[in-house]
Amino acid sequence: MRGQKGCNSLKKLRNHGRQGKKWKYLPSAKVVKKRQKSPVLLGIDAGATHLRVALRSEHGITFVKGAGENLLRAGEKSFEISLQNVWLELRKRTKAKPETVSSVCIGGAGLGRSSQRQAAEKILRKLWPKAAVRVTDDATIALYTAFGGKSGMVLLSGTGSFCLARSSRGVLV
Repeated sequence: MRGQKGCNSLKKLRNHGRQGKKWKYLPSAKVVKKRQKSPVLLGIDAGATHLRVALRSEHGITFVKGAGENLLRAGEKSFEISLQNVWLELRKRTKAKPETVSSVCIGGAGLGRSSQRQAAEKILRKLWPKAAVRVTDDATIALYTAFGGKSGMVLLSGTGSFCLARSSRGVLV
């Protein structure tokens, strides 16, 4: 009975129209889901003596380690060239293009200084113009890697040294 009522309503709908025109019944359209490409993310660890870069795309994660010094030690031009060289190696392996990178995050020695952060951001925006850019120091990257958003402390003693902690309230000290 219920099915018949629905059919009668459909007939009325088909036959209803303005100025005597009849509407045509259109079968429901198929919903086609396009496979969305996952965002291409680029992470850069700019240490005192090397660059480590990870590119995440729909094909997985690709790691590249390159020679080069951080911005503070190398200067802007040398640092930019080092980033370009590492990017070229990533492109060979992944076929990624600069305009497909949606987000770039760099953590590096010396990037805690405002002037160095601004210089690094300028270089990253030049190399990956469509990407969202985040520049931070290596201590913050290490703390987040070790504890996520939770409280904890990291102490690093290497070419450079630092200690950074996050309290249970999220305050960095």
